[in-house]
Amino acid sequence: MVSQTIQPTIPATIYVRWSSEAQTGRDSLRRQLESAQRYADEHRLLIVETIIDEAVSAFSGHHLTKGRLGEFIRRVEDRAVALPHVLICESLDRLNRQAPLDALAPFIGLINAGITLVTLTDRQRFTRQSMADDGGLRLLGSLIVMLRAHEESATKSKRVRAAWERKRREADVPDTARSALPSPAT
Repeated sequence: MVSQTIQPTIPATIYVRWSSEAQTGRDSLRRQLESAQRYADEHRLLIVETIIDEAVSAFSGHHLTKGRLGEFIRRVEDRAVALPHVLICESLDRLNRQAPLDALAPFIGLINAGITLVTLTDRQRFTRQSMADDGGLRLLGSLIVMLRAHEESATKSKRVRAAWERKRREADVPDTARSALPSPAT
């Protein structure tokens, strides 16, 4: 008896993003691609596109205005992406780190357009039907993840800004004046 392999039939797009040049060349690309491919294999999805936003901020929204995710969303809005279609990403924080109300719009827009959104870290599958079936709990959970992602990025941004401001102030103090300053207490 010859075994028959069932071919993948539902098209899927993998979305990979990391925020800064410092992360380029590290493990983000490999990790995100491998886990997405594993999911696609397990669910018999046909990967038709891989979108990579390398060193593109989701906190600033550049991934939507300048990045390839924004291009994909515009194709979805223009109905240039055939349905059914699955968008696979590692986590909602890969998809967006903007303020929750700004992050919610593209998330809901994709789902309302008929895209199935899959997040790998929590193995969630977001569709209009799944969002309706649970009475809003999945939407609430998504909003909490969006809040956490934005707050985490906002905190990092404040810390980096404060560090640069301190460095600028220190650079403005002449060496002779700096040597006269008391040493910080240890």
